[in-house]
Amino acid sequence: MNPCQSFPVCYATDMVAMGISDNVAKVGVCYGEVVSNEAVRRTKELWEDAYDEPYDMAGSEVDVGAVSTAREAFYWVPAASEEDANRLYKSLQPRFLIEVYVFLKGEFDKEPTSKEFLRLRTQRCHRSLKLNISMSNLSCKSWQKVWHLYCEFATRGLFIEFRRTLSGCFRKSKFLKNISFSWSDVLHEKALALTEELDVRMRAMASITPPVQAPYLLKCVPDRVTDDGGAMISDVILRMRNYRPQEGRWLTRTVLDHSGRECFVIRMRVGRGIWRRGAETPMAVKWEDRSIEVREGSWSYIASTSSVGYAPEKIVGTGTVMKDHQENKVVWSLSTGDTLTIRLGDELSFQLKNDSSEEEV
Repeated sequence: MNPCQSFPVCYATDMVAMGISDNVAKVGVCYGEVVSNEAVRRTKELWEDAYDEPYDMAGSEVDVGAVSTAREAFYWVPAASEEDANRLYKSLQPRFLIEVYVFLKGEFDKEPTSKEFLRLRTQRCHRSLKLNISMSNLSCKSWQKVWHLYCEFATRGLFIEFRRTLSGCFRKSKFLKNISFSWSDVLHEKALALTEELDVRMRAMASITPPVQAPYLLKCVPDRVTDDGGAMISDVILRMRNYRPQEGRWLTRTVLDHSGRECFVIRMRVGRGIWRRGAETPMAVKWEDRSIEVREGSWSYIASTSSVGYAPEKIVGTGTVMKDHQENKVVWSLSTGDTLTIRLGDELSFQLKNDSSEEEV
């Protein structure tokens, strides 16, 4: 049974509203054909009148021109279409992203002043993340998309706060009221959208997409110098070893993931020998004798309150310097079979080459 037989009055009303009552073929759109802005506007109005919901929810491509740049920056299309490529490193925890649309509709009982504004914050994030929008310039007779975000699922949800700016030189604001949206609650909705009342005649809606695995986000931070065995150079280690000197010196960096967990420890050998109070001090190794190793896992700290410990034992990759007499050029041979070439000078460039597959990056 087609729509005109089930709901003839509504069907006829929609046909007249869209201006196609005399020619139904006007609504036919072929694949790849661009729809006019006027047709999209009329469709949005009819949709909101019928369902009292926004037409373009999160994940839609109605306004693909406006969202394509943001999706490209967050690698949204590859993240939504590919599975996790990580099968080797169990220390890497996956990271999930969701696309979020926040809509507003209605009006406040009292006319908002220039000092009143809305603030968007996520439930779990840095306290400096505050997105403000003035209420004086906000007209929401129909559903209006106010914020378009890409959030990690670990942020748990978002708050919308109604605040008023206070007079003074510190630019403080007074909290009036707020509403919250939890990602778990929204995921339990059939349409993946949830509506809350911000005021008597003002409603807010949050629309999200299902979480998709995003690219890994890693950060490398400096750490203590370590010895040949992987222990940090410290008086604590010396006392535990009955003051037996620690041999070798390695510059050490710790790799953290998006949530601050320790994933890898990277070490570069820069010195040999021991240090004692006297003439014995570590000596720098030659450039040809330097090496890099990557260890998987987190530090094994001596105590829960101590920052001194041992690097993980599992070595997942190494690199050694290859002899190359060209100036401003460094070549590393990696344990994966790749060759990394670093060219110094006015422009820093990197080249990764695999001899077996003859591929270059």
